[in-house]
Amino acid sequence: MKYLVIALMFFCLRSVAASLEGELTPLVNTSVSLEEGALFEGVLRVWPVSSEWENANLLKLEKKKLGENFHIVKVISSELSAHNQEVAELKAVIAVIKAVKPKEKIFVEIQKQRVPLEIRRITTIATAPPAQDFSFVEQPEYESANREELLLYVGGASSSVIVIIALVFLLYSVRKKKAALSFQKQLRQRIETAQTREAIEALARDLSEIEIYIQVKNKDVFLSKLNAIQFKKNWTESETQNIIETKQKLLHD
Repeated sequence: MKYLVIALMFFCLRSVAASLEGELTPLVNTSVSLEEGALFEGVLRVWPVSSEWENANLLKLEKKKLGENFHIVKVISSELSAHNQEVAELKAVIAVIKAVKPKEKIFVEIQKQRVPLEIRRITTIATAPPAQDFSFVEQPEYESANREELLLYVGGASSSVIVIIALVFLLYSVRKKKAALSFQKQLRQRIETAQTREAIEALARDLSEIEIYIQVKNKDVFLSKLNAIQFKKNWTESETQNIIETKQKLLHD
């Protein structure tokens, strides 16, 4: 009986030790303030990982949500930390989809574990009006009427494996295209609606990432004019209006 108790204690302690925890930080070594809808390069770290850990465990998070607050748009790399082999790191381009409350932890599922993530050196700001729903986070659902139409379209060919496979790929392509178009629309809206100094400066920081997804015009002119005034304590009304007009030309000549 004594040995059974010891064995149970050993396995319990082992289970506790294997529980993962993590953090989300900016890729840069400074603190950042980000509005809802902003893109940034971040690092997701989890620990402790075993010698059997596979980098693919974190790669699976691409295009997935981190809690209800962030969305991994594009993975940059996934590897063990150079400083600690028990820490796995995922570097990625991440979108803020909902502001995080102070001291709030978010959770993400990794290897069937619900892993708590501490947010460090990232301050998120709720937009007014609230940010648009990021439909790219989850694939859009088709209404039942659409599904019935598809079934009618397939008709008697339901027994054909080739037709079914083709249909699956078609649905996937349509959903993926709609998600991409929705994301691009949100980025354009962010450019068009940036009116305050904070919003314009945040936009400038993210511009290199934004132009990966949409065409940006007159970028150098915008950054040059912003650079001329960004270190001033206060902008005049004329300077603010001028930079807003220049900012609009990022989308329209």
